[in-house]
Amino acid sequence: MSARSKQHNDMAKAKLKIKIATQLKKAAGKGLEAALRFLKARVKETLNVPAPRVALRGRALPGQKKGSIIGYRATTRALPKAPPRKVTGRMQQSVDQKMLTPTVGLIGLNARADPTKGYPQGFNYPRHLELGSMDRWGEGEHQFIKPTVEKYRRELEIIVGAEIKTELRVS
Repeated sequence: MSARSKQHNDMAKAKLKIKIATQLKKAAGKGLEAALRFLKARVKETLNVPAPRVALRGRALPGQKKGSIIGYRATTRALPKAPPRKVTGRMQQSVDQKMLTPTVGLIGLNARADPTKGYPQGFNYPRHLELGSMDRWGEGEHQFIKPTVEKYRRELEIIVGAEIKTELRVS
């Protein structure tokens, strides 16, 4: 074999390796995206336990017996270490997933309480429920993402076709 043909073979092998790596990343991304959709649905199911609640009403207008509903309040607390219970559904509706790269996906919530003097952008209650005040995964009183990931880890790995790694990103 001549030096030129050997060089041509080496270049063809290198191109083939790059092409295979690109196809694997694309395939991994498709599996990861499917796994994120699956996990998003499972987290929503976890947050779908309704709490016993009572309506909070404003002042009644003249001629009315009751004022209009301005919000809801749970009548009992969720059990410690149990997922939070659904009062309005805002947190459940805010569950979202996003592909950051072909091999990195993100699942999270963007629900916040109404702005107050102490929290002008609104209190980030899903973060507090999951992490507690220390911002460490697994420290919150009513976790819902971490237990769901652990519960369905095997199914997620089957969907992705590889071992999955989890990481906390606090924003």
